[in-house]
Amino acid sequence: MIVLVVILFAAGASHAQLYRWVDDKGQVQFGDRIPPQYSKNGHEVLSEDGRVIEQVEREKTKEEVAAMEAELIRQEELRKAREEQARNDATLLRTFTSTEDIDRTLEQRVSSIQSQINRDQATIGGLDYDLRSSLRKKKQYQTNEEVVPHQLVLNISEIRSRLRTLDDEIMKKKELQLQIRTELLSDKERFLELNNKDNTQASSAY
Repeated sequence: MIVLVVILFAAGASHAQLYRWVDDKGQVQFGDRIPPQYSKNGHEVLSEDGRVIEQVEREKTKEEVAAMEAELIRQEELRKAREEQARNDATLLRTFTSTEDIDRTLEQRVSSIQSQINRDQATIGGLDYDLRSSLRKKKQYQTNEEVVPHQLVLNISEIRSRLRTLDDEIMKKKELQLQIRTELLSDKERFLELNNKDNTQASSAY
């Protein structure tokens, strides 16, 4: 009976896991259990013949976890940016067939807005004339010490408001012209890059 107990104990001991870790002095330690103070520092699980059967990484700090999460977010943003760039490139190549085509589109869009600006400026010229005329009438009433008609005052106010609105609209249209020019010139540059890339790949294939 005693012999049987000894045999069972020896069998159980032979299958006990062996761990290897490094203590706070940098010394490699072995044992069938890891001291609590080293449990988060990472360790190796060894087989009976001393082979590493499992590598347990040390527990990461809050700063390391935050850095990993930030890196995952950055990688996801890069992935989305690449996908969006691919979609934009496909649209660009479907929309234009040559750089000349882009130049024509740029000229057409800018010219169309310029025509609107020219009409606004012509309207401003007419309103300026009306404003000067109305101001002269107002001054004449004041010179004669007469009451300025309420309708005349309203007209002057409305003309000035209309002039301010037109000035704002012209400014916005000029900004739109600049935006269109910037975007299409960027498209032209990207178009050349994509075509040069395709040509390079085609040449390397031969």
